Amino acid sequence: MSVVHTFDEFAAALDAMKVPHRAILASREIELQGGTSLPGPITFRWEKNVPFVTVRQYVLDDVAADRLTDLERAVTRVNHHLEVPGFGLDHLRRRVYFKLAAPVFAGIDVDTLNRLAKGVLANAKEFAASFQAVASGRPGAEIAEIYKDYAQSRAAHFFAEGS
Repeated sequence: MSVVHTFDEFAAALDAMKVPHRAILASREIELQGGTSLPGPITFRWEKNVPFVTVRQYVLDDVAADRLTDLERAVTRVNHHLEVPGFGLDHLRRRVYFKLAAPVFAGIDVDTLNRLAKGVLANAKEFAASFQAVASGRPGAEIAEIYKDYAQSRAAHFFAEGS
């Protein structure tokens, strides 16, 4: 297991493991292509002023400005019910994202960063269809019902295939 303490050490560890990535020195970000239908890469940002690394995945991109208020409601409601909330809304870029932060006081294991990234991707994927429904016109206050309908539909499809 490899423990990293800095942006540079993480980039070097990815190089050593031959993991394709893009390092952006100015913002101290490392981007990995997730190979998902989600917009953009998964991003690891090494914070400058606090000993944390944040891992972020966009869920929706380029949302219509008139849908932002409903998406705020949806984000707030979803976060309230999650054990580890992490959804957010970037008003300026009109993006919904899922983000988690981890401390790097004495370093962080690369395997831990990998598991953190998998968790971020899983949450982003899990709620993407529900947030898309809100972005497409459903009220943000209905996010729980939207998600419930989506989850039931997915489960019914899964069990129909498996029978």
